[in-house]
Amino acid sequence: MSFNNISAVEHAKNQEYVHRVNVDKGWYDKPLLFLEAMALLITEIVEVSDAFWAEGLDGGWSAPPQMSSELADCYIRLVDDASRTFMDLGVQVDLYKESYQRREDGASFDSKCMVLIRRVRDAIESYRTHGLHPNGKLTVDTRKKLAFFFLQLQDFCDDLGVDLMKAFEAKMRVNESRPYRHGDKHA
Repeated sequence: MSFNNISAVEHAKNQEYVHRVNVDKGWYDKPLLFLEAMALLITEIVEVSDAFWAEGLDGGWSAPPQMSSELADCYIRLVDDASRTFMDLGVQVDLYKESYQRREDGASFDSKCMVLIRRVRDAIESYRTHGLHPNGKLTVDTRKKLAFFFLQLQDFCDDLGVDLMKAFEAKMRVNESRPYRHGDKHA
C-alpha cells in the first residue's frame, strides 16, 4: 500500500503553493514552452540519479535525504508544469489511475530512473503528435501521459521508502528561502 496516495485536493493545494512561490521568485517572468518544461523535468530525474551515485542507498532500497529532495524536485517541477499548462494534476491522476500500469524496470538504479524519463518522453511524443487542443490547452492524451508520470514517480518513491509529501514540504521550505531567480538561471 502506498503512503504516497496524494489526493486531488492535496495536488491542487500543492500546485497553488508552488505557483505562488515560483511567481514570487521570478520563475514566471518569461513564458516557458512545454518542450522546455519537459527538458527541465528530465534534468530533475537525472539529478535523482546523480544523488544515487553520490550517496548510494541507505540499507537496501532506502533513499537518503538528498535523493528524497531530488524526488521532491521532480514533483515540484511537475506541479509547476501543470499550473503553466492549466492542468489540474489531481483530477488527471484520479481520471487515469485505474488505467495506469506500472512499467517494470531493470535491476540497476539508473534503469529505474530511465522508466521515469520514458514517461516524460511519452508526454513529449503525445505533444508532438497532437499539439495543443483548439482551446489552447494540452490534449487529453498528453494530460494522461503526465498523470502516468506522476503515478510512476509515486511508485518509485514507495519503492525507496520516500514520503513524497514530507519531502515536498521540506524542499518547498528551502525554495521559499532562496533569493530571486537563484543560481543565475535564465529559464
